Amino acid sequence: MTMIQCRACEFIQPEGDACKRCGRVFHAPAIPSLPVEVVQPGSSPKKPCASELPRPKTLAELERDAIATAIASQSPREAAKALGIGASTIYRKMRLYGLSHTKEEKR
Repeated sequence: MTMIQCRACEFIQPEGDACKRCGRVFHAPAIPSLPVEVVQPGSSPKKPCASELPRPKTLAELERDAIATAIASQSPREAAKALGIGASTIYRKMRLYGLSHTKEEKR
């Protein structure tokens, strides 16, 4: 059964010529139906175990990745400006995370 939504009152109903709530005639596109998971009687839907889920990255890992990506394509000073941090901060973070910039920096 195709469900549609009235543009006037936003009532969702089976496809027809007029809204059952406000009575307006409409020809709206159908709302796609969502997939239905079949569950056997007496059982519950399977939820992923915590050990099956990927471990989220820590803030330090995200920060290290952002700095490494930024300094890979530009100088540390330009990367600091792009990241919205100070030049001394990016050099300190580079030492902290063991990152190095391969290009010679122009002074």
